[in-house]
Amino acid sequence: MIELLRRLVLTLMMIVSKVHIYSLAKLMGYRQFEPDRNSLLVTCCTNGLGHVHQMERVLTVLQEAGMEFPVIALAKEQKVPKYKLDSLKSKFPRATFVNLNLEVDYDNGKAFNNAQIVASATKTVLRRSTPFYRKVARLMMRHRPAYCLSFWEPGVAMFINALNCPTKLVTVCSQGQIYHDNTGLEKGLLMRALHELNVGPKGTLVPLSVRPLEGGIPQVVRVPEVTPTDGPPGYFVAYSTVPQVLGAIRTRFAGHNVRLFVKERRLSYYKAKVPLARSQHGLVVVVMCRFSPFGAHAMLAAPFVATSTAGTRMSKCV
Repeated sequence: MIELLRRLVLTLMMIVSKVHIYSLAKLMGYRQFEPDRNSLLVTCCTNGLGHVHQMERVLTVLQEAGMEFPVIALAKEQKVPKYKLDSLKSKFPRATFVNLNLEVDYDNGKAFNNAQIVASATKTVLRRSTPFYRKVARLMMRHRPAYCLSFWEPGVAMFINALNCPTKLVTVCSQGQIYHDNTGLEKGLLMRALHELNVGPKGTLVPLSVRPLEGGIPQVVRVPEVTPTDGPPGYFVAYSTVPQVLGAIRTRFAGHNVRLFVKERRLSYYKAKVPLARSQHGLVVVVMCRFSPFGAHAMLAAPFVATSTAGTRMSKCV
């Protein structure tokens, strides 16, 4: 019964989305086109910098192989710090950067609340969908991309699926590992909905993975030699953008020392929660700002994960 309800919700969501997007796109003058095989559209989520860092690394490798990127479209360019935007423009000087200016904000600094995310999504779509799909329609008609390389950006992906565009969609993201792990989490309503929005029937999902995964892109770029520490007999280094990580630390790392790096805006929130973890589970958790010497700690760890993404990365120093 629950599975039937999930399928019904997903079906209704996709029907409503397709009718909405198709109607707006046609009103904005979108027409089918013959794709230019040399034209590639890159899109990227800007909720946090994880996807932006991933995009930069992947495009750098592809550029070294001779590929070019006529258009790089950021979901909400104003969210990207100036230093990172300048870095992207210097690395890909031939690309035209486009601000799509539409993204659902889900990070309130404390927790990911599904009701708040739905409310934010509804408000965003009602206010910004018309200019957004006008911009996307013009991009598609002008550049006629044969491929869209998406870093977990759902707006353009939904457009391609709803309009049955001749553009081939390839979605690259660390969330892809969840869908390949078969833990059951990928069968939930939220993860299935995210797959429909970001990949859909026309898309191909390529996971970024911190472990060997067939068909995936590795995130571990080097494994340094194990280095002794001057402090405790050993500790785990963690970086997370998900507050629920404390629950996982309590249940899976009891009795271990953990140095947890978090975003500056969440520092006080985590510090308030840590004493509870210590008293109930005997943990030694040191919460540090992300701008603290994370690299110095991580360089002692094996493996060293070179990119930060939504989720948690745990490494051990011995």
